[in-house]
Amino acid sequence: MTREDAINIMKVIVHMLEEKYDTDRVEDAVDMAIKALEQEPCEDCISRVAIKRKLQEHHDFFIHAYGGFSNMPKNDKSRVDEITNCIAMVVNEPSIAQKEKTGWIPVNERLPEDYQRVLVTIVRYNGNNIVRVAEYYNRNNGKGVFQIKENYEEWEVGEKGLLAWMPLPKFYEPQESEEMDADSN
Repeated sequence: MTREDAINIMKVIVHMLEEKYDTDRVEDAVDMAIKALEQEPCEDCISRVAIKRKLQEHHDFFIHAYGGFSNMPKNDKSRVDEITNCIAMVVNEPSIAQKEKTGWIPVNERLPEDYQRVLVTIVRYNGNNIVRVAEYYNRNNGKGVFQIKENYEEWEVGEKGLLAWMPLPKFYEPQESEEMDADSN
């Protein structure tokens, strides 16, 4: 699940709950979760456990408000079912933590901007993985191509062996203290 997916799910929940209930407690909790999701990414920006816990609190709140699921009106049962489905999505979606840590983006998920230089991971015909600098562009026929800058070899998106890409890292810029140390040597 992407951050955008989670944000959209939380907004749907807020909208559903606001239609039926006028409770600041629910709205505040969901707004807090949305704000956490909208923050810039960091190593542990989103806690799947915390989101599940908040959704579970809302679920339990409605169950207890009616003294049990069986006592709820039909439309509220469907709202609780939606919260249950959201909990299942949060729990069952595959983790993207490894992708975020490495920075590699599978080519079947997303592609770079046209004429952007990137690093690509390719599995060679002999089975060895290599990393090369490439430039991505779209051909006139709509096929995306990564052109390896070293030898002008081209790999079409969808071609076996073309695995993932990542933006080129930023240039190294020494800190002021490092520059002073270099000057003193």
